[in-house]
Amino acid sequence: MYENGTQNNENNLREQYRQLQENARKQLELFWEQPSVIVAISAALLVAAYYYISNQMVLASVEYQFVRAFLIMFAVLMSFTSILTAVKHRFFAAIYLEEIKQIERQLKLNPVQMWTRNAVHPRGKNHAWEKWSADNWLIFALSFLAIGLLGLAAYNVYEILLRLY
Repeated sequence: MYENGTQNNENNLREQYRQLQENARKQLELFWEQPSVIVAISAALLVAAYYYISNQMVLASVEYQFVRAFLIMFAVLMSFTSILTAVKHRFFAAIYLEEIKQIERQLKLNPVQMWTRNAVHPRGKNHAWEKWSADNWLIFALSFLAIGLLGLAAYNVYEILLRLY
């Protein structure tokens, strides 16, 4: 009976291992896909704000400046939301990957390389740029985009205030 219980435990761990791998893959997939969609939406909002609402329209009526500022502020909101959701997906993926490592140790499986950081370089060298993972660079780029859009939105609000007062 003890042997059968051990076998059931191992089968349960293997099933949990497969499920954790699937969950980690999905979280990492969302981590990379979701920001690209948000960046595309933000770009479309900027095109609408500056291409379809021309400077002549803005100079003719302050209402167009309000619409432009609203579009840019919405792009800022989308960008900050993208950062938060990317961090959330990366956080849960890290949890799943850590649980995968624990199960690999329990079942004495060969570990699957999931991270590039702290990985052994084929030539035994570590480069300074490897200290930052692609995940961190993506979050940095999204932050840079959000801050840039926020500056652009602040400028538009400043222009509105100048025209009104």
